[in-house]
Amino acid sequence: TSTNVLRLLKSFFDNDQGLCILHFLQNVLSDIQQAELQLQRSYTTAVDLYFIITSLINKLRQKLSDKYYGNNTRLVLNDLTKIDPTRSEELMKAFDVFINIVIKYIESYFNDDSEFYEKLSFFNAQSFNLLTWKNVIDVVDLIYIDDLDIDQLYSEFCDIKCLYDNLTKKSIKLSDQVKSYISSKTNGFSTTRINHQNIVYDDNDDE
Repeated sequence: TSTNVLRLLKSFFDNDQGLCILHFLQNVLSDIQQAELQLQRSYTTAVDLYFIITSLINKLRQKLSDKYYGNNTRLVLNDLTKIDPTRSEELMKAFDVFINIVIKYIESYFNDDSEFYEKLSFFNAQSFNLLTWKNVIDVVDLIYIDDLDIDQLYSEFCDIKCLYDNLTKKSIKLSDQVKSYISSKTNGFSTTRINHQNIVYDDNDDE
């Protein structure tokens, strides 16, 4: 009956064990949700996948290593250990099993292509300064593009690296350089329009 269900739920939420489990799930699932939201971003591409997935796996493994399941969980476990240390130990083992299952589930979908995504990750904007020609050619060898001119690709790679190095050496922020460039183009366009209008106006005066 509904009364029995309510009584069961109340007993679960009122005892330390149930509260500890809820705090644990809130902590772990929030990390998983954060990674999931990053994957769902409209601007997330294949080059971002390796960092997002490996960061989540590493964080979960770190939790296992540190036996850390969130501060609220830690506080409840400390209280529970004073009352029933055996039950506290059983909960921690159950938490470890849960995290290991999550890691294995993620790896079952990710591991087969992890090498490919790792090579792509060097094309991430945050890693561009670490990008080498070997990183580029490794990806080229993996995907194999017909009629690709490797010599031309290398030439373009050198040009881009040179441009990037020059931009980063300047004291002005890259974002400010881009704004300045756009502004100069916009001002140039406005000046052209003004000059054109003046010419038309002068023609009318002559008439």
